[in-house]
Amino acid sequence: MFHRSLLIATLVAMAFAIVSGNVGAQQRLHEREMEFLQQPPLVGEKLPTVTLYQADGTEFQTDSLRGSYTVLTFGCLTCPPSIWNIPGLEAVERDYAPKGVRFFFVFKSLAHPEIAGDFIQPYTLEERLVQARTARERFGTQIPWLVDGIDNRFKHAMGDRPNSQFLIDPDGT
Repeated sequence: MFHRSLLIATLVAMAFAIVSGNVGAQQRLHEREMEFLQQPPLVGEKLPTVTLYQADGTEFQTDSLRGSYTVLTFGCLTCPPSIWNIPGLEAVERDYAPKGVRFFFVFKSLAHPEIAGDFIQPYTLEERLVQARTARERFGTQIPWLVDGIDNRFKHAMGDRPNSQFLIDPDGT
């Protein structure tokens, strides 16, 4: 699903570049796409074992995601594309949660704190937990939020991609 959406987006962008005659854009897009697809985790690799936190501060082990299909969506309070995707993800969750698919938002470091106005990059886990609770309240999400540690270990283990989503299968790949 993820790779299909990525492929469609890439093809649309490439078609635009071809129609506009921008060969340099075509080449840069292809290089970026290849680089993106070669970053870990690759399809079929096991989900890394990392300690995350629920919004209340309770530890949450990524190993506990095994056993069912799970959608992980990385986001924060200051990334417009992440914010724009929330209503659609909530709708998909309402359709698929009854079928056993689990959904989680993963709160990570702030993407654009300079444009947020009232948010700054947290320096402690407690500050990040407060921001995750603020996101849950501000966006009215039903999908639970997990919080990456202040060292961003999970974000880095998952390839450090912006606006990323991952579908984890029941065996953890």
